[in-house]
Amino acid sequence: MKGLRMVDVSADLAGAYCTRLLAACGADVTRVEPPEGDPLRRVSARHEHLNAYKRGIVVDAGAESGKQVLDALLRSADVVVSSCNGDPDRALAFDEELRRGSPACIHVVTSPFGLTGPYAAYKGGELVNWAMSGFLQITGDPDRPPVQGGGPWADYATGATAAIGALAAVRSGEGQLVDVGTMEAMAAFHQWSLVLYTHQGVVKKRASNMHAESFHPMGPVPCKDGWVAIGIAFVPQWEGMCIAIDKPELLVDDRFQNNAERFDRAEEFNAELFPRLAEIEADALVEMLQEHHVPAARVLDVSEFLIDRQVGAREFWAPVDVGGVSGVLPSKPFRIPTADPPFRPAPPPGRDTESILAELGYDAGAIDAFVASGAVVAETAGVRS
Repeated sequence: MKGLRMVDVSADLAGAYCTRLLAACGADVTRVEPPEGDPLRRVSARHEHLNAYKRGIVVDAGAESGKQVLDALLRSADVVVSSCNGDPDRALAFDEELRRGSPACIHVVTSPFGLTGPYAAYKGGELVNWAMSGFLQITGDPDRPPVQGGGPWADYATGATAAIGALAAVRSGEGQLVDVGTMEAMAAFHQWSLVLYTHQGVVKKRASNMHAESFHPMGPVPCKDGWVAIGIAFVPQWEGMCIAIDKPELLVDDRFQNNAERFDRAEEFNAELFPRLAEIEADALVEMLQEHHVPAARVLDVSEFLIDRQVGAREFWAPVDVGGVSGVLPSKPFRIPTADPPFRPAPPPGRDTESILAELGYDAGAIDAFVASGAVVAETAGVRS
């Protein structure tokens, strides 16, 4: 990724996460903000997280000289990332403009539905993303309305998909448009629910914390001091759990001999299992199950996750100071020894404006003129030596 120049002019979480991932791999990503500021700054935590590792420049693209700066910046980029929410014609027109200035440029566009098809002009959003992808319908309690997952995960899935698309396009060596729609990015995560319907004609239903129509126990179970997530999908895991918790009688109970029977008789099964689990503390239960090769983990809250020994050992958290308040942010969700740039906090407005303009070939006088006209904003305006 080193040497790859990217410009992020997106206005959604997906585009910001796409460039955040690639910046963490070593790409030189410049985040372009309007004078009123990046919309992500309205939610400080999102800005600090999604714009980490990037450089920042403030440009007034509505001013003639600002448009000149932006055009020069776009022409310098190997990859440009933008977004579209209900205006595919504008996105495609921008792509044509990019192509005229830099035919070799790769242009990645994130949007709710993609740039073509009958929904291309539809507006999206966090709740809409969950609904249109089929995941809202299968999340929640069976006797209550569908429930959105606990965050903008659809946007993050789209951003990760866009990052893969960008790298594939870079590898091709050809300038092109990479069209990434959330509906398809999320649909690609379906697996069992699709096969269940195509092969058996069964539409997956909501089943609370149970793994509907299939495995049990598969999900969070209560124990003495909290909750533990257990995954029993195969016979060795089933046998390992029963042995680990000293309930061998379950192995010969005719009611619970396979996943389907345990699922269909979940209340009966839980009545046998839960009293035993109530005697075991969460950490001990996890260790017992893992020793018998059963997937298991404590259900952690945020305060526990922040100090968890696993992420601590892998030095996952990056310290930051925002407005005089110390905290931590995720660094990167991978380890690449040959592409491992140090953590770089999200830029304050205009932090890198002057250095970026200098790289584009503008001298000190031209930069001062841009700043004086308001075409750009520079954090260090007036203090440059």
